[in-house]
Amino acid sequence: MKKKHKPLCGVWYGVAINQDVTGDTKIHQDWGDHGYNCVVPWGEYEGSCLVLWQLKMAVELQPGDAFFFVGSLIAHNVQDVKGVRNSIDLFCHCTVLSWKEKCKEKRQNMKSRLRRGKKLSLRQARKLKSVNI
Repeated sequence: MKKKHKPLCGVWYGVAINQDVTGDTKIHQDWGDHGYNCVVPWGEYEGSCLVLWQLKMAVELQPGDAFFFVGSLIAHNVQDVKGVRNSIDLFCHCTVLSWKEKCKEKRQNMKSRLRRGKKLSLRQARKLKSVNI
């Protein structure tokens, strides 16, 4: 990839597999998600609009299309499914990111204690060595 091009988003830590959708789904907003969601539908269906409520927009996705949107900011659902629709929803939940930050903070605190000359227990030293975030 050329340097002037940047990726749209990073790694997704979560995936939801929605199977056998045959009608309208419930309107919802993914409050705990961080960044972009990516939805990829498949199956034997017609119609099937992804409705993005705040944008007053309905997007008809064909099997295999990939659609990126911010699910934490936009309420959404699927409507008018004729047939059987499945989809994969890729996302990154905030709890994973906050856990990573807590681990990083803990490691920095242990390193700080070492710099100040305070001894660590054997258990703390092993944790410091094993946590490599």
